[in-house]
This record gives sequence, structure tokens and C-alpha cells, in this order.
Amino acid sequence: MLKLLGFSGEEIETAWVQVTKKAPVTPEEVETEEETEEIFGEAQVQENEIESVSSLVSKQSPRPKGILVVSSATLRPRTKRVALFRTLLGFEVAPVRVTVRNICDAVKWVRDVEEAKRQIVRWIKLFGAGGVVFVSGELGREGVAEITSHLRQAGISASPYDELDLEAFQNGKVEVAVGIAIPTNALVSGVDLPETIRYAIFVDVPKISFPLTTDDPRNFAGLLLALREVSDDKARIDAYLSTMRQYRYLRPDQPLPRRVQEIADYLRKQFGDENVLAKLEKAETATLHCRNGQLFITFGDAASYLQASGRTSRLFAGGISRGTSLVLAWDKKAFHSLTRRLRLFYDEVEFADADEVDWKSELRKVDEDRKRIKQLKAVTALTSKEARPEIRATLVIVESPNKARTIAHFLGTPQR
Repeated sequence: MLKLLGFSGEEIETAWVQVTKKAPVTPEEVETEEETEEIFGEAQVQENEIESVSSLVSKQSPRPKGILVVSSATLRPRTKRVALFRTLLGFEVAPVRVTVRNICDAVKWVRDVEEAKRQIVRWIKLFGAGGVVFVSGELGREGVAEITSHLRQAGISASPYDELDLEAFQNGKVEVAVGIAIPTNALVSGVDLPETIRYAIFVDVPKISFPLTTDDPRNFAGLLLALREVSDDKARIDAYLSTMRQYRYLRPDQPLPRRVQEIADYLRKQFGDENVLAKLEKAETATLHCRNGQLFITFGDAASYLQASGRTSRLFAGGISRGTSLVLAWDKKAFHSLTRRLRLFYDEVEFADADEVDWKSELRKVDEDRKRIKQLKAVTALTSKEARPEIRATLVIVESPNKARTIAHFLGTPQR
């Protein structure tokens, strides 16, 4: 690639020597270096050294002779070779995170689920039709059935996610749909109705729970994350988390690789320590509790919250529609954990006190965007069908296994 831009082999070799502090064994070493070598953690190239190499290269001949565009949805630079771009071209190959969120996040504190049930009727009557209600994974299907029944008794037309008639939801015959705040729930990831869904209400904070056992390697990453909250051995835990990303599909019935077995032994030792358990009980961002005789660790599920509340704010031709999200919360630890983890996705996430929000103004913004979306859809519908070729996707070919797996997730559970 660098040669295509006009750099000579000598210039590339000179830069490579400076980056690696050694001469290549062969002229091809620059191109054949192992891609699994992590660039992160390597000794940093000094600024003055980079400038000296860049100065040397620029004196030999004007560079570059072209434009290089690097773009990837899953870019993660791993090798020393990417330092050549900085040395020769003066830019970093690195991931860039751009996030846009147009949602009013609010919280209303309640004593328990019973008070939440009373409160939710009031809020739905204030907000009107076009709502999605999410119960936590702990409340599960029973919670969905209980909330749906409660709303119907209060005169609100509600439907559980697995019985939802989308047409009835769109025309207002069904005012709210009720689902579970977990990534696999159809209401969280499978419904895209930007002109219909106006707000989301969460009955309890979205949570992730893991049994405190090393029987299932699929739980190891969650257990490591919880342990990291109270451990001083963060470097070791981070290394283990990196390993578990490679083995995230490992099943309980499969033999554990040596490194994963090491992680299992480490977790067993840590969670067998009464001092560690005592720290977890006092932690602000993790909850240790017993369920049916089994210890569980629970913390806020930021990914599910973002995905579920994101149903209220969608990209359309006029921008990103305004949405509203209200959390009826009583678990302070889980809520603190949620807000902390949300900052991993967004630099600033602030929950307003629901009683202090100007809901009249907020709902006006929400409805203005829905009106614009409907108008744009009406214009699109007038476009002649003959002007648009009919395209039917029967097979999608991508170059990356990870990308193929991501696309397959949109259609169901991918097969391996």
C-alpha cells in the first residue's frame, strides 16, 4: 500500500527500522509481520524520532503521491505496521467513536415494584399512545404478563411483545407494548417504528445477572467484570477479559483450553474468598444476592438500556427523532451501575428527575418529529413503483466472519 503511494522500499525500510528498533531480517518482513502482535502495550515511538524519519523521507522525495482512505466498522489496529502510517504519512490508524443520542432520559424513584405498577398508569396516561414498556430480566415473562394485565385493568390497551399486532400498534388500537429489557427480546431489537414509538418506560433498571459459579465459561466475562469492581489486580483481570473475548462461544460441554482453565481456577479461588464476597456486598456498582440457594452477581445492563430506549429515537431523512425514556427505579446499586456503564458508550449521560422535566415541551418535540416522519413517508409513497427497481436479497456475501455473524443476528440465531 505504501509503495502504491509512491514510497520506495528504502524509505519504508528506514521507517521500519525506527519503529521496531531493528533492521528487517528480509525486505519482506515489513509485509509479513504477525498480525496477532498487539500494538497496544508496545514501547511508544518517540515524537522526535518520528520527526527525524519523516524529515529524512521528505528530503529524499516529496510524498505522498496519492490519497489513502482507511475505513472500517470494526477497525482495531493490532500490529506495529500501523506505526508506519504515522511515521511516513503523519496520521494514526485508530478507531473513532461517533455517537448521537436524542433522548430525554429521566428517572422516578419508587419504593418497590408495586409502587412502580401504580406509577406506570399515571405516566402512560400522561404520555399517551405509542409507548413501549420494559420490565427487567429479573421480572421476566411473569413480569410482562403482570404489567400487561395491570394496564388493561386500568383501561389502557396493552399487548405483550409475543402477541403484538404491529398494525394495531401503529394505528393506536394498542397503546403500549410490553417486553423484557434484554438484548434478545423482540421488542428491544426487532421493532422499528419511528413514526409510532414515542417513549419507553422501564419497570426496574435493566440488569445482567450471573450465577456465582465456574460451571459455564460463557459467564466468565461477566464474573471478571464484577470482580474487577473490587479487585486491585485489574491488569490481570483485563488480560483474562481479552482472552475470554476469543472464547465467548465456548460451551459448558466443551473441554476448556489451558488459558480458560486458568481463568476458571482464578475465579474459583477469588469467589471462595470471604473477603472478596464482603467487598462485593459493599460495592456501589454490583449487587451480590441469593436466589433459590444460589449466589448471583447483578449489575446494570447499559447495552440493553441503550438498545431498548433507542426504539424511541431513530434516524430518518430529517435527522434523528426525539425520544423519551423513563426509568421507574428502586434498586440504587443497579441504577448507579447503569449510569456508570452508560458512560462507556457516551461521554455524558444524565438522568433528569422525572418530576422536574417539562413534559409538555418534551412531548411537543417528540410529536413534531413524528409528524415530519409521517410526511416524509407520505411523499415517498407517492413515488412511482416503476422508478424503483425491485430488489430481493437472497444471499449476502461478506468478507469477514464477524460481519457475517453480526448480520445473521438480525435474522435470528446464527449457526456455526
